[in-house]
Amino acid sequence: MAITPVEYKKKRSGTTYNPDKKCYIGYRIDVWVNNVRYRNKRFPTRKAAENYIDSLKLKNSYSRNGLKFVEPKEVPRVSEIFRRRLEVIKKHSELVRAKRVFAYFQNLLDFDLRVTELRTPHFQSFINSRLEDGVKPETVNREVNVLSPPFKTASEVFPEILDGFEPPRIPRPRFKKSKGRTRVVTETEKNNICRELTLSKTANETEKKYQNRVRIGRMFEIAWLLGLRFGEVAKLKKMDFRPLDGTLKVIRWKTGAVTLFEYLPDFICSLLQTAADASETDFLYTISGNYPKKFYSILRDAVEKCGLVYGRKEFDGITFHSNRHSFTTRLIQTTDLATAQSLTGLSTKDLLGYYGHATDNSKKAAMKNLYGETPVFSVDELQKIYNGVQAGKLTFEEFCAQLAGVRIEVEGTNRTQKLRLVKQA
Repeated sequence: MAITPVEYKKKRSGTTYNPDKKCYIGYRIDVWVNNVRYRNKRFPTRKAAENYIDSLKLKNSYSRNGLKFVEPKEVPRVSEIFRRRLEVIKKHSELVRAKRVFAYFQNLLDFDLRVTELRTPHFQSFINSRLEDGVKPETVNREVNVLSPPFKTASEVFPEILDGFEPPRIPRPRFKKSKGRTRVVTETEKNNICRELTLSKTANETEKKYQNRVRIGRMFEIAWLLGLRFGEVAKLKKMDFRPLDGTLKVIRWKTGAVTLFEYLPDFICSLLQTAADASETDFLYTISGNYPKKFYSILRDAVEKCGLVYGRKEFDGITFHSNRHSFTTRLIQTTDLATAQSLTGLSTKDLLGYYGHATDNSKKAAMKNLYGETPVFSVDELQKIYNGVQAGKLTFEEFCAQLAGVRIEVEGTNRTQKLRLVKQA
């Protein structure tokens, strides 16, 4: 019996990557069993090759004694585990990803192992091969998240056969976790970027390029105002906007759930109506629901002309998705978490912490509310003053005297305005 390691410069089936030697290694066998020679078969590990030879000897022993070797069918193979897993995945995008990852893993095995024969080196071989393909460690980690559930739930799918089965340790690629984006776009920055994108047509610009640039400017503004992802803005249809009711239906890009904005201020309705009037298709902001031509380069030029940094690789860089962070940050400062989660379409409240950020203005407002300006009159006291003026018991001069040292602020939008009486500092 001979088990020989063979090195390869390129990846082949039945090989695993060795980072020390910087090459792929496969283990070949050369063995005679019952006057039959078995060779030229590669295995990713020496243990896998030894297990294969042991199975050949076991079959030969049964044959010599006039017995028929029957493999234990009750132990499912890897392909059966994957098939059962694919049956329970409902979302199309997750199903496509799982099929791709499962097929890649099975090709590395070179033959269909039983689930109890899997070892940690099989998963490490998968990780090393993906990294050698140039895939980022973060992406490989997400693929491992797709690969591990079928084996962790195998004992539940086959309770009588795999009772007490524990899958081998599944390693993870090392990578630095992102700290998350903290960049929010202020209203002034948004106005400057949108103004740059909607400037008048230049001399060296065609009509199509000009309309494309203006379309991107309108998309950027509505994304800032409503916290929409690009895919959600691109697929907004005219039928989703009801100007008479002031409502907008948004289909979320990741989950496919529907978020209904039941109240839109007049100026947002006006922006949506302008986009609808300018569009010649069923979509509000795009021609076919896809990216406008040269979307990223046009947005980059506008951001940089405003003296700002563009790109997600920079700590203070602005991207289209920064609008979602900006909207969520403003939203959680004005309403409860349940309402904020509903309007942003986030699946969990934990994600609100990822998208919401503290700003200088929010911290100043918090300290003012805690130690600074406070309302002078309660609602009942204001009602008494109003009743006194209406009944003629309180003259205008007496009313003004009671309001001495009080500043009147108007809060809310045009539709819902309220007065706030604040004591002067």
